[in-house]
Parts: sequence; C-alpha cells; structure tokens
Amino acid sequence: TFLRFQGAKSLLDVLGKDSYDFFPKALADYFIQDDIEVMSSGKALIDRVELTIDEGVISWFSTTKIPLFDQCGKVMGLMGISRNLRKADSSLNPFQKMLPVIDYIKENHTKEINISDLASICHLSESQFRRRFKQLFRFSPLQFILRIRIESACKLLQTSSLNISEIADRCGFQDQNYLARQFRQHMGLSPSAY
Repeated sequence: TFLRFQGAKSLLDVLGKDSYDFFPKALADYFIQDDIEVMSSGKALIDRVELTIDEGVISWFSTTKIPLFDQCGKVMGLMGISRNLRKADSSLNPFQKMLPVIDYIKENHTKEINISDLASICHLSESQFRRRFKQLFRFSPLQFILRIRIESACKLLQTSSLNISEIADRCGFQDQNYLARQFRQHMGLSPSAY
C-alpha cells in the first residue's frame, strides 16, 4: 500500500529514505515532529486527523502511531497506520459524522462560509460545533477552511494552466499575495515551486 501510495515500483525505491523524500517540507516537518513526540514520550498517538498526499492529491487521513519497545522497555521505533477518511470504515464514526460539514466546505470554499451554517449541518450550537471540531481535527473550522482552499489550489496547480492569480480567485483567496503567503506557510514552498 505504501509503495502504491508513493508511486514507487519496489521496496528498494523507498528503503533508506525519510519523509522529506516523499512530501513537501511543511508536511514532512509535521510528520517527523509526531514521530519524535511518540518516540520520546513512549505514548501512542491515536486517530490524529491530518492532511497528507494520496496519489498526488492532498487528502484527509486519520493516523495512529504506536511506539515499539525493546526487551528492556526502551523505545526503538514506531509503527504507523494511516487511513483515508473517505475510505475508512465505521470505526472512525466521530469523523464520519463531520463528513457532511467537510463536503459543504469543499463545495463552498470559494465563498464566505459562516460557522453558524456549519454548526446547523451537525445540529449543534456554534460553541458545541467549534469545540467538537477542534477536538477531532486539532484546529479550528476557519483553519480547516484555509486548508481546503490550499488543497484546492494544489489540485489546480497540478492539473490546470491557470495563472496564480486565477487560482487564488477560484480557491476563495482574497488575492494572489494572500494565496502565496498561506501556501508557503502550509506547504513549505511557493505555489510556483509546487
């Protein structure tokens, strides 16, 4: 699965490489930070929702990382499992309940999105929605919307001949400069470099 996920043909294509060989710097930094946290604390990270790249497209995954111990109880490595939220089974039920909100954001990310509209989709008050959303995704609904806009920009950068200004407009960014700043902050490189 990992070989397919990375577009590799054999195990030799991935052995000896690290996250920086497969992901943009910002994503690789994030993954490595989690690895260090698990290995230094000896505590598992369970069902953390994060963006990653699946067959060239940025998607939402639930990731679990578990420390591996030697016979003396020392952490010697870790095991990780990532599941695409779209393809996951019902064991990820809390995330499944938020899928209508994710769909709404994806369909409307080019427009202004009100938190009250998102809360009503889930039949929650705004404060309940904000709290539950942040518990599940580790960031606010507004940060999530920004990530969806960046995901959309990534797709257009890969598949279209639109210029950066047109992509900014189609992805709900105020202007090209705002897209460029946010893109660099989240992806670790400029839209042109991506």
